[in-house]
Amino acid sequence: MESHLRVGRAIPLNAIQTAAAVLGVRREITGSAQRWTLGAYGSFELDGRFEGLTLSAQTRRGDQRVRTSGRLWSPDGMAVVAVEIALESALAPPTQVSITPILPLPPTFAEAEPNFRALAFAALSEFCEELLFHAASLRAGAVR
Repeated sequence: MESHLRVGRAIPLNAIQTAAAVLGVRREITGSAQRWTLGAYGSFELDGRFEGLTLSAQTRRGDQRVRTSGRLWSPDGMAVVAVEIALESALAPPTQVSITPILPLPPTFAEAEPNFRALAFAALSEFCEELLFHAASLRAGAVR
């Protein structure tokens, strides 16, 4: 993996909230992947097969690492980058969410690395908003 190209963001969820939010995202995915169009940045596909998912904080020290794969597409749809999407959380917030290329970038992105980073941040923001939406929905349901 090209860890120097990793982009990340922290969200205010603990391991149990993150696992529940991931289950919410998985329920929304029809077929094997969900696709978001990110305007001029390109598009993002998220695979629905998450690994490492638990609904318990009883793992070692409550740590949890959930991962899946996906793809980032250039705006013209001609270049694609396979990525790993990882969520690392513990008993206490925050959860760290990251996107990291699995293989070297194709020439389109390698020659314009800032464009790749902008696309990765846009994809990460979209995914994090989905997670936060599902976490808030769960909290609202618990309040009723």
